[in-house]
Amino acid sequence: QAEDRFVRSRPLLYPIFTGVLFAVTAMAMIGLPPFSGFLGKVFILQAAVDSGDAIWVWPLVLISGLAALIALSRAGTTLFWRTQGSVVPEAKEKLSNVHLVASGLLVATTLVLVIGGGPLTEWSLRAAQDLHAGVTLNYLNGGQP
Repeated sequence: QAEDRFVRSRPLLYPIFTGVLFAVTAMAMIGLPPFSGFLGKVFILQAAVDSGDAIWVWPLVLISGLAALIALSRAGTTLFWRTQGSVVPEAKEKLSNVHLVASGLLVATTLVLVIGGGPLTEWSLRAAQDLHAGVTLNYLNGGQP
């Protein structure tokens, strides 16, 4: 009945498992350490300092992170703690072990991004430099930026 709205509804079938997945994903999205979102946030803040735009980028990034923290914590509280009624019996038929494993693997990729952060960061920086060099070269040859 609740569909995709964050309202008081029936409890989830596996509240601890889905709650942990939600919490890990939320922390990664917000950019809390040690997750990959934190590395991206640090790179944005460093680039803002280097470009001289820190005066407006820093507050924007930090306030948006705080807003995301508040929104996701409120959503998690509503989904996992403020419930009413009992679990729908038909829910067990709709959720298989394949669904649980797939969602667990997707969330585990956030940890893989942290573990493999060094090589992925180097690859991303090299790609950005190549793109910047290509755009600059194209512009110097009379092309559009």
